[in-house]
Amino acid sequence: MQFTASVTDVRKSSDLSDYTGELEVRIPLQVTDRINYPSTGGQGPGTTAPFDLSFAVPCSATGDATVGSSCDLVTTADSLMPSAVIESSRGVWEYGQVSVYDGGPDSDADTQAGNSPFLRQGVFVP
Repeated sequence: MQFTASVTDVRKSSDLSDYTGELEVRIPLQVTDRINYPSTGGQGPGTTAPFDLSFAVPCSATGDATVGSSCDLVTTADSLMPSAVIESSRGVWEYGQVSVYDGGPDSDADTQAGNSPFLRQGVFVP
């Protein structure tokens, strides 16, 4: 399972210069599959409790003063959560609304204190 994040023209709100920190992608997720080992022993179906899958997306400045920074990342579920995807096995991944947060006052997505919503999945109708 691969995740691709790409956000362009990202700027600091203070002076509209390129934002060179990190963004954080949060994806509400619940997984159901047939390869679980319940406490009763043996293999069987199971569903996780809902949780947020999150990862940081680095941003880099552009050479053009009229365009903000570019924030890009390609990653996989296995790199974020080792052994999350079992090859040749069926699973159901239920996603919720994808949200992207800024890096807060320290521009670091890993320190969540002060991080604010930046983008939310949805439909825009002007």
